[in-house]
Amino acid sequence: IPTTGPAPQNLSLATYDNLHINPSAGNTIILPASNLTIHNTLTKSGAGTTVTNGTRTINITANLDVSGGAFNFSNAAASATTLTVGGNTTVGTGATFGVELAGSVNTNTLSTTGSITNNGTISFRSNSVVNVTFTGSNNVNFNGTGTVAASPLGTTLNLITVNKGSSQTPTVDFSVGGTVTTTAVAAGWLTLTNGTFNFNNSQSYTI
Repeated sequence: IPTTGPAPQNLSLATYDNLHINPSAGNTIILPASNLTIHNTLTKSGAGTTVTNGTRTINITANLDVSGGAFNFSNAAASATTLTVGGNTTVGTGATFGVELAGSVNTNTLSTTGSITNNGTISFRSNSVVNVTFTGSNNVNFNGTGTVAASPLGTTLNLITVNKGSSQTPTVDFSVGGTVTTTAVAAGWLTLTNGTFNFNNSQSYTI
């Protein structure tokens, strides 16, 4: 995706109302080498892949919908991306939201006030990682059918921080199905700053 439109206007392409990215199978669309603002919804469809580009900030006011293919954080050097989602994040059946495998070590951030629904694959840990922070003062869910498969399939998490409101009242209800894999770092993978994290399923976890 270019950073500017065609001449003679050469308009900036850093701000969108809605952005729909639809690469076909075997093709990759790389986001522009600039910060992006999407005032409504970012939709990733198609069987191909979309990859972030460099150390950037991507701000989505409404929802992130990964309905097909893969939406990945880059594994190139110095490509730590901060992604903010004001609405809900949904990963569709057969779709993937994660990091490119191998490559450089980048620590990316996903910050959201909304829920996360994984009906496909979330893979937030390879050489690069994605750390998730739940913000806002509303109750949200981390749910979906997930995928029953070993990491990097299913739901693979690095670090999750719950920092909602100013008390324990706001909740994150964790009920995603399928296989859930967490990091084995000594400090654990879950940090509670404000709010409550509810485990609402029958699986076992090491915190």
